[in-house]
Amino acid sequence: MRKISQFFLASVAVVGLVWVPAASAGTKYATNLVPTSLTAPNLSRKSKVRVKGNGEVTVILKKVQDSGGRVTTDQSWSGVSPMITGDEYFVILKATFVADGTPFHISVPVELQNGAGAATISIAALFAMVPPGVVRSVEATGADVYGPLGEDKAAGCEAAIFASLGIILFPDPALNPNPCLGGTKIGVAGILIP
Repeated sequence: MRKISQFFLASVAVVGLVWVPAASAGTKYATNLVPTSLTAPNLSRKSKVRVKGNGEVTVILKKVQDSGGRVTTDQSWSGVSPMITGDEYFVILKATFVADGTPFHISVPVELQNGAGAATISIAALFAMVPPGVVRSVEATGADVYGPLGEDKAAGCEAAIFASLGIILFPDPALNPNPCLGGTKIGVAGILIP
């Protein structure tokens, strides 16, 4: 049943790109990403994520460190022909379409230079899947930061990103796992208590 639903939603997305307008650009979701540990591996509480109503997703990671200090990745994703090699860190945004309750994940790869990195992607095509005549709202349910992905997951993650922009509908660890979820969980959407 989930495979049929995914095919139907993907078909709606293709049609939606032609005639369904994107969500209003007047709204946004923004949150800080805070560390899950006081010691490495971790990140700075100044890390953040923002999703605009037009589908633009921006992630900023700061002071990402492992046991060896601030992390630098190979920059393979940011080149002319992007490639996932396994050293990337990922921000996994978790959300649900309000109209029908469909949960989804958005996987954003981030390359780091001396512990800092940023990435911007567009998920306007995903937002176009919400048909006119229903509430065009998305409930943001959280975000997690994982990394490094690991070489063993690189090929599967890259295939998912090129096939669906890193969007996983109906994420389920057993039935439909997110192939870009790997490594150590170093951050979450939230607040840091002083």
